[in-house]
Amino acid sequence: MTVPGWLLKEHQIDNSFHSDDELWSAINNLFNTRTKFRTSYKFCFLKSILDNIYNVNERLELSMIDIFSRFTEIYWNLIVKHHLNQIRQGSSTKSAIATLINEISANNCVCPEMPFERLTQIEKDRLILGVVKECSKYVVGALCTDFRYIIYGFDKDKKKSSLITLPISSW
Repeated sequence: MTVPGWLLKEHQIDNSFHSDDELWSAINNLFNTRTKFRTSYKFCFLKSILDNIYNVNERLELSMIDIFSRFTEIYWNLIVKHHLNQIRQGSSTKSAIATLINEISANNCVCPEMPFERLTQIEKDRLILGVVKECSKYVVGALCTDFRYIIYGFDKDKKKSSLITLPISSW
């Protein structure tokens, strides 16, 4: 029996060759209209990885802090500026990130026009660490399984999200 992605603590990247069809199939699987959670954190998480793609280290790794810093900034704009809140599936309660951002915003008397960058470094760090703790629980492994385990690997204990090099020239 396969373990659900959100339960995974790590996944070692498989650097074997994957055909264009396998890669496209994995990418299309993420956007499949039959997926259970179409409004989940995984789309913002993917965008955050892509926005950080040039920040990989020599082993092609990105830190969770770098990824979730961008993730937090994106959600800050959605929640504070545009008043869009993600609601927990099957519930009317706000998501973990909405709760964290609303708390920081209330404590700092934030107006809707205030960009994330205007928070003090202490408040940004506090918010980012809270987002890493809360939002990485499910999204990191869930996105990995949605990508059929071939697009990236991760290790939650090391706080790294390893990326593979995709054969862009053949796309």
